[in-house]
Amino acid sequence: MKKTWQRIALIATAVLGVLAFPAGVQAKKVTVESSVTAYYWDTTQNQWVLSNQYEYEYNKKGLMSKEVSRYNELVWDEVTETEKWVPHTDIYTYKYRKDGQMSSSTCSRDGVKSKTTYKYNKKGLEISGVEKRGKKVLWKEKFTYNKKGDITKAVYEDYSEGTKIKNTEKYKYTYKKGVLRKVVTTATNFTTTDTYDKKGRIKKSFTVEDDGSTSETIYYTNGNPKKDTRKLEGYTHVTNYDKKGNETEMISTGTDGSVSRTKYVYKKNNAGKILEKTEICDGVNLYKTVYTYKKVKVKG
Repeated sequence: MKKTWQRIALIATAVLGVLAFPAGVQAKKVTVESSVTAYYWDTTQNQWVLSNQYEYEYNKKGLMSKEVSRYNELVWDEVTETEKWVPHTDIYTYKYRKDGQMSSSTCSRDGVKSKTTYKYNKKGLEISGVEKRGKKVLWKEKFTYNKKGDITKAVYEDYSEGTKIKNTEKYKYTYKKGVLRKVVTTATNFTTTDTYDKKGRIKKSFTVEDDGSTSETIYYTNGNPKKDTRKLEGYTHVTNYDKKGNETEMISTGTDGSVSRTKYVYKKNNAGKILEKTEICDGVNLYKTVYTYKKVKVKG
């Protein structure tokens, strides 16, 4: 589980590409994502029920400074021998270096705190990260790069369950006339091959897991996914996207040949930003996600 990369990806998405401005640039207002609220359709009550909620705050450079996640977890109750929903609250705070790179993050999960610190080389590339709860190490990651600045090796060590679980990823690059054409990632439990066109734009990504499952993503020339195909134990799931990278439809085929279709319906504001996303499978509501935005002042 690439915890750090997942957190950074979430932050970048919420900031909507606005991270920082050069020093001296006049402060300006930008639109950022302020909250995401998820619902599921309760067939017994025939209504939407709140599932998860995420709220975001930003600093003066437009970088996410705080994230509050409220969600429910389905657990087994040993006393009643039934499943029950348990509410949780995670609070993340983020600090950054002058160049905009994250220096540390803290997580308070139901009041239990942990802190992650990051180190970078002279080129501003992350070389390591460590998450600790007090003195106890929960997670480690380490990265090495080639002269071009391409990552060549990533090592992840998970101690959260009491024992060390180590995963290693190695990367091999192919360039033609100075343009990246292929990247092969070999990991502990999967292999991924990414191919690029003559202009260095990603075309396709193909992954084979150690359990035999596969996933293939085809991309538009703008880098957004166009079609994603996943196969596992006889099941096939094909997801189509529009040019902005939004899911439009998922077609699932079972081992018996049965087919189900999930459609994604969006409501947008005048600026084209998504306000609501609804998942409907074979005419039945599944999930709904609601997005809100706000203007923040950003300066260098």
